[in-house]
Amino acid sequence: MTERPEVVIAGDEEFAARGAAEIVARLREALELIAAARVTLILAAGESKADIVHRALTKKDRSLPITLIEPRSGAVCWVLNSEAAGRLL
Repeated sequence: MTERPEVVIAGDEEFAARGAAEIVARLREALELIAAARVTLILAAGESKADIVHRALTKKDRSLPITLIEPRSGAVCWVLNSEAAGRLL
C-alpha cells in the first residue's frame, strides 16, 4: 500500500473495507462537529454549482452530502455568487 494524505492506493480488500468504515466514522465525527457550531457557512460559486444549490435548498435532496448538515442550535448561512444562485432567482 502506498499512502499520501490525499491519495490511498490499496490492493487488499480487507484494507479497502476497513478504509471505508474509517471514512464513514470520520464523516460522522465531522458532521457532529459541524452540528455543534454556532454558525456554519456554506460557500458556493460558479454556474456549475447552481443545480446542486437548487436541489439542496428547494428540493432538500438527501442524496447531497450538504443536506446532512443539521445544526442543533446554530445558524446555517449560505454565501453564493450570482451564478451559483442562478436557479434560485
